[in-house]
Amino acid sequence: MGLDIYVGSLSRYLSGDWKTVAAQAAEAEGIAFVTVGPDRESLDAAELVAVVAEWQAAIAAALGGVEPWDDNPDAPYATDQPHWLGYGGLALLAAYAERPDLVSPEDTPEEYAVAPAFQAMQHDPGRFPSLLGGAEWWLPFDGVRATFTAEAPHGHMMAMATLAQLRAELDVLRDAVGATHVDLATALLSGGPDREEVETAAEYRHRWGIFGLAVFAELCAQAEGMQLPLLLDY
Repeated sequence: MGLDIYVGSLSRYLSGDWKTVAAQAAEAEGIAFVTVGPDRESLDAAELVAVVAEWQAAIAAALGGVEPWDDNPDAPYATDQPHWLGYGGLALLAAYAERPDLVSPEDTPEEYAVAPAFQAMQHDPGRFPSLLGGAEWWLPFDGVRATFTAEAPHGHMMAMATLAQLRAELDVLRDAVGATHVDLATALLSGGPDREEVETAAEYRHRWGIFGLAVFAELCAQAEGMQLPLLLDY
């Protein structure tokens, strides 16, 4: 099961009218590609737009009456694939920034959830409540920093946050690990490392963490520019 990040309108996402980077690459090569993902809404386009609008209004009211975003189903979208290794590495970077005393040589991005530092942060995620709190959707309520649990339009309960919250966490983490914009741009181009490419386990998980940070930062910037949600898809 792969992990993708989608940036775009909820109505487009829930209708399934988008393609992962793997699907786009396969299509460009003329290769048949089948995406296995969550069930999509069976409503027609107009009904789906209405459902999303009603849901947006409810969330906006719960956050203090903020203005909902324009969820146009024809709005452009962006997507990329940090892989689970990038996500796990990013989670470890955040956990280590809060609990450097719990870094273990046994930690791996593949099994980030059992790392002592990550486990310790489940009770108090510190400066990273969405990255370490399991958020899967980040919503563009301008100027609002919040994390919360809500029922999504398709009926699933999930942890969510705002884009402003994600931006704040990514900026803090970038500064904490000393990653420059050049470092992030280089990571985007090179991708995550193969285990054989690096000498130590620490370097392996760090480089995957920087790659995950780079992908999240890039798509967060795109989501902010488009004023549309950023979602995890797996």
